[in-house]
Amino acid sequence: MSLRAPVAALAPGLLLALALYAGEAAAQNVCRGGAHTGGGIIACIEGAGSSANILVNPGKLGIDHATANAAAIGGSHSGSGDVELRMTAGSVVTRGTAGHGLYARHAGATGGGAVVIGMSGGSVETRGANAYAIQGRRSSGTGNVRIDLTGGSLSRRTGGTGGVVLGAHGGTGNVTVAMTAGATLEATGAGVGGLIAVHSGTGDLAIGLTGGSIATTG
Repeated sequence: MSLRAPVAALAPGLLLALALYAGEAAAQNVCRGGAHTGGGIIACIEGAGSSANILVNPGKLGIDHATANAAAIGGSHSGSGDVELRMTAGSVVTRGTAGHGLYARHAGATGGGAVVIGMSGGSVETRGANAYAIQGRRSSGTGNVRIDLTGGSLSRRTGGTGGVVLGAHGGTGNVTVAMTAGATLEATGAGVGGLIAVHSGTGDLAIGLTGGSIATTG
C-alpha cells in the first residue's frame, strides 16, 4: 500500500483525519437478502455473476430518515459492476444510530467494479451516533473507491467513532477522496473527524483538497 498526498495544501485544520487501519466502521448490508433495512432509496444487485451497474441520482428530493443501522440513500453490489451515487440538489437528514446519509458498498469478492460517490449540491446532515454523512467502501475484490465533493454541505451533529466522510478498501484498488471549492464539511459531535480514508489491502490512498471548508467543534 502506498500513500499519496496529491495536493500541497494539507494545512492544519484542513486534513482532519487520515487513518491507515482497518475496521474504522463496520460495513452495512443495505440489502440483506432482498429485504432492505428501511432506507429512503436503496438499490441492490445481489447476484454474484451480475456485471450490471448501479446508478442512483435522486435529483431535488428531501429525505428525513430515522431508522438505525440503515442508509438514507444506499447502493450495494455483490457482482462485478459499478456502484455510483450522485447528489446534485435536495436534502437528507438522518436521525438513527449508524444511519448514514449516502452509503455505497461493493461486496463482490472476485469480480471488479468501482464504488463512486459524487456530491455537487444539496445537503446531508446526520444526527445519530456513528452516522457518516457519506461512506463509500469495498470489502474485498478488485476496484477503486472514489468520493468527489465539489459542492453542497455535509454535517455530523452527534459524536461516536469516525468522521463525516469515509472512503474504505479491504481489497485491491485505490481509495481517493477529493474536495474542491464549493463543498463544506462540519462536525460538531465529540471526537468526530472530518475526512477519513482507510486501506487495509493493496493500492494507493489519496486525499486531495483544493478548496472548500472543514470545521470541527466537538
